[in-house]
Amino acid sequence: MKTNTGFTLIELSIVLIIISLIVGGIVGGKSLIRSAELQTISSDLARFRTSLNTFQDQYDALPGDMRNAQDYWGVGAYNGDANNRWDDINEIIGSWHQMSLAGTIDESYSGNIPNGKLVAGFNVPKSDLKSGAFTVWYDADEFPGGDYNHIRLGAFNNTAYYSAGIVKAAEAKSIDKKIDDGKSNEGKVVATYSFDSTGTPVFGCISGGNYNLSNTEANCRLRFSVD
Repeated sequence: MKTNTGFTLIELSIVLIIISLIVGGIVGGKSLIRSAELQTISSDLARFRTSLNTFQDQYDALPGDMRNAQDYWGVGAYNGDANNRWDDINEIIGSWHQMSLAGTIDESYSGNIPNGKLVAGFNVPKSDLKSGAFTVWYDADEFPGGDYNHIRLGAFNNTAYYSAGIVKAAEAKSIDKKIDDGKSNEGKVVATYSFDSTGTPVFGCISGGNYNLSNTEANCRLRFSVD
């Protein structure tokens, strides 16, 4: 006589517990990876600020904006207009290129602009966050808080200035609180909406001057003062 056997309730419970532990481990692992990625933003920012300040102390000029860069590094360097603003793409590229030429930053960045684009890891620093990059800029009318020289963090879509969102509102607020005052529209850290690949604004990051914590999409960009 053939006897059919199956799993007992205890055996099924054990299997479900094991599956839950595996799933929990995967989710927890992703959370730890994301947390580590976000922590690099603060360390990268501190490093960039030190590089900028060291350069300005040595050359009495803003990298990329300095008028006589070619006197130091030849025709491959870009001579800016010395108005103390990063207000065109050549000065953006020139800032990282000249800091690498001067040795105030460890990485090497090219002064070339392939197809008029900023390229993470090539002519601007790459962020540990997926598709992300740091740039510098001055004219930023879409940001609250007015225009000033700043370091910007965003993600790449198909635009020149990494204008796609890169962090969630809750993540942006956490970064802001660690570095500054936790307010989205003032201080040394400011958040803003992003743009999609067609250049259309993507709102949801901030609402009424506050971080919109109910929005779980990574559509925040951040800018950091250089001081």
